[in-house]
Amino acid sequence: MPLYISPPPSNPFTRVLMALAGLLVLIGSFMLGMVALVVALSLGLLAGIVVWLRLAWIRRKLKKEGVSAFTAQAGVRSADGDALEAEYTVVESRRDP
Repeated sequence: MPLYISPPPSNPFTRVLMALAGLLVLIGSFMLGMVALVVALSLGLLAGIVVWLRLAWIRRKLKKEGVSAFTAQAGVRSADGDALEAEYTVVESRRDP
């Protein structure tokens, strides 16, 4: 036999009233959770839009300056935009056995 701190009410009217109160608490909790979810999704969507707009603005600014995305990322600007010229020294060459 289970032990209760306070036994369930024996009056059927009280049982129905407590069931309705429990149902209202569950519905309220669900609605509060939905509001929190909508707020979190809205903030995430707003942050994504802000980041997207910032990147689009930077890309437009770079395109206006004539810098491609690759050269801007590498920090190198070429004269014609097609080829990069550089000097290098071979430190170690591969030997085929």
